[in-house]
Amino acid sequence: VIIRREVVEKVGFLRDWMFMFGNEWEYSIRVKNAGYRIVFLENCVVRHRASPKNRSYKFLRVYTTRNELATVWMYFNDFKKYLILFRVLFWNLLQFRGEGYKSIFYVLFGFYKFLKLIPNLEKYYIRKEVLLEYEKNFWSFKAISPLIMKKLRNIWK
Repeated sequence: VIIRREVVEKVGFLRDWMFMFGNEWEYSIRVKNAGYRIVFLENCVVRHRASPKNRSYKFLRVYTTRNELATVWMYFNDFKKYLILFRVLFWNLLQFRGEGYKSIFYVLFGFYKFLKLIPNLEKYYIRKEVLLEYEKNFWSFKAISPLIMKKLRNIWK
């Protein structure tokens, strides 16, 4: 990520409590709300050494779930917020198909951590067009179609 100094001065830094998994998404909402654009370089490749410390699959699933739910809680204010929270939880739970049944427990633990975090979360005003863009494009906001429900019923049979 490359961020201009003026953006950081206007928008601030990444949130301390959201130290990994989802922090870029939350930050991008604030950046777009401040009127800046985000450029994605599709063919850019960045290689970096990642520490295996605290990068376990369990850690990823717990904090991805917690941080996505917290971001929705902070920025969405109408009834739709609860629908989107449900969708985020649903799509994270559905990851068990590729990750195994343990991921269900990790997602539920992330949900628990989100519930504990709620009293400390501030609410922010975000322009409606920014929220609509994320609602339309973010993977875990997708509507749950009858076709998906049918496939899920077949999995459980």
